[in-house]
Amino acid sequence: MITEDRRNDGVTLSYAADLPLTRYRVERAITMPSDETVAYVEESVENKLAYGRPMQWVQHVTFGPPFVAMNKTYADAPVFRVMAGRGRDATLGASWPEKTSSDSTTADPRVFSGRGSTWLLDGSNPRVYFTLYNTEYPVLIGYIFETQSNRWILDWQENQSVKVTPWNGKGIARGICIGDSTISGLRSAVEQGNVASVPVFSWIGARERRTKEYAFFLAQIPLGFKGVASLQVEDGRINIQERDTARTISIKAGRMW
Repeated sequence: MITEDRRNDGVTLSYAADLPLTRYRVERAITMPSDETVAYVEESVENKLAYGRPMQWVQHVTFGPPFVAMNKTYADAPVFRVMAGRGRDATLGASWPEKTSSDSTTADPRVFSGRGSTWLLDGSNPRVYFTLYNTEYPVLIGYIFETQSNRWILDWQENQSVKVTPWNGKGIARGICIGDSTISGLRSAVEQGNVASVPVFSWIGARERRTKEYAFFLAQIPLGFKGVASLQVEDGRINIQERDTARTISIKAGRMW
């Protein structure tokens, strides 16, 4: 089911689906004001079963060429630690933005290199975010989420390494997976429980309907932009502070929660 609501001040696209195998109903509404470069999302999941159960709720936002390019596309986020290892062997690793690899070399996880990593986000503020930009384009894209259920980011990167069909060694992509888990498979997440004392799954009650709100935006940036040091939502605006320079870029965001 898809509906569209057009008004003078913007448009809202709503859609929903009932999932008979998993017994969930999923709904999403995206509102795009006519005078902003921000889109606002309200997303709901309803458990149709008469008992509670564990779940993983993760957004997988994928970007590709020409925006994604080797050593040119940079990500920023309020990262507490870049994790070392995966699954049960994962531990708190290097401070952001440094990552120590298996060969003891230090790499910058901000840049697209074809090698992904897992990030634990800072839980001290009510909102978390991630942003991306390419050094050759004057545009920044960003996503803003509430912190409590979005402590994890898996930075998935593919640079022509997968040879099987349909990739055929040609795929270039960067997927930012943000949510309550980076563990592959719900059973594995439940058995593990947490990483560094942070849960890797959540719970939905019997016939419960859970709702999330988040937003994504575009902002114009100068060429030579250094990256995002911090992002704040204040007085109906998104204020972005540049790394190294402390310069601020501000865009209207009148419907931020």
